[in-house]
Amino acid sequence: ISEPTKVYEGVAVNNWMGTDVDLNAAGDILVVGIGSYDVGAIHRGACNIYHYNHTTGEWPDSPTRYYVGDHSSYNFGYSVVINAQGDRIAVGAPTDNTGGANDGAVFIIDYDHAAGVWPGGDGTEASIIPGRIKTYSGLANVNSGTSLSFNAAGDVLAIGSPGVTAVVTGYVDI
Repeated sequence: ISEPTKVYEGVAVNNWMGTDVDLNAAGDILVVGIGSYDVGAIHRGACNIYHYNHTTGEWPDSPTRYYVGDHSSYNFGYSVVINAQGDRIAVGAPTDNTGGANDGAVFIIDYDHAAGVWPGGDGTEASIIPGRIKTYSGLANVNSGTSLSFNAAGDVLAIGSPGVTAVVTGYVDI
């Protein structure tokens, strides 16, 4: 392990840049969670994807693609994970409220090999991403997506939901 060659900084105060980070197996695709990205709405969250440039031998100054949470207090990007090949990402939004107060959600983003790009455009909102997983929709304070882990292929996902309900003090789904 060597000294860092690139530093990415948050764009606003209380951004939580680097809430979670993950690299593919080759170490040339970096996913960065920004759990409290506040541009446009407080704590909406974001996820940046960076591709290392093998020609120049440098990481880019700007993300290759970035996604944002839909609304305030989403915390999209609180957790992130990428598979070994680097063509599937899961992004946690543990305070997503679309099914119940803080029930949380996980979004799966697959690289489009035919087009050679990540889907959507920069700033695509989470609701546009087709791969949404709601493990406990309607069950308040579960915080699904607080932690995530893929197997190497990216076809098995473990989802941590440490929130407290009237019955249980946390869940792990696989």
